[in-house]
Amino acid sequence: MSTPATSETPSADVPRLAAAPGASNRPGLRVAVVLVLLVLVGVAALLSQHALAAWAVIPDPSWLEHGIELISAQSRWVPIVAAAAVALGVLLLVLAWPRRQRVHRLSAAPALHLRTVDLARLASAAAREVDGVLAATTTVSGRRIRVHVTATGLDGISEDVHAAVQRRLALVAGSFRIRPQVRTPDGSGPTGDRR
Repeated sequence: MSTPATSETPSADVPRLAAAPGASNRPGLRVAVVLVLLVLVGVAALLSQHALAAWAVIPDPSWLEHGIELISAQSRWVPIVAAAAVALGVLLLVLAWPRRQRVHRLSAAPALHLRTVDLARLASAAAREVDGVLAATTTVSGRRIRVHVTATGLDGISEDVHAAVQRRLALVAGSFRIRPQVRTPDGSGPTGDRR
């Protein structure tokens, strides 16, 4: 009996890519949550003290009533405090708002997607497989892919890298403007593909 191939079997067609970085921390969200928590604790303490004073459990006057009297006496500060509160609220909303990551859908499976960093890794891996390429790094900006290549020579490398990257990214929906820039280790170059 033959054993079926598992997903752990390495394939020559699939390049090995470095692991993606973990999810980035969102310090803005953390700060917003802590500030909202502190405000809610303060409101709870204020309302608890007001309830206890209203029920005559404690002999002190209500902080809430005293605060309202103080604000009405200082009427010129009310618009400034209100504007500061609105600005703080808008700032907390901006800090807590999730950042949208640009994704690129696969044409064969629209439910799957690649992030920009994944496209850059695929393009770099495809460029490194071209004969004569020593190193490759990629920058992706929107639909433009710029592949920086260090190669043993300049002849034909740009076209070969362009074709290899285009083949590798054929599964991604949409078209990309691929621009290889080739340099030699001694610094001669660059040559760019003007497509």
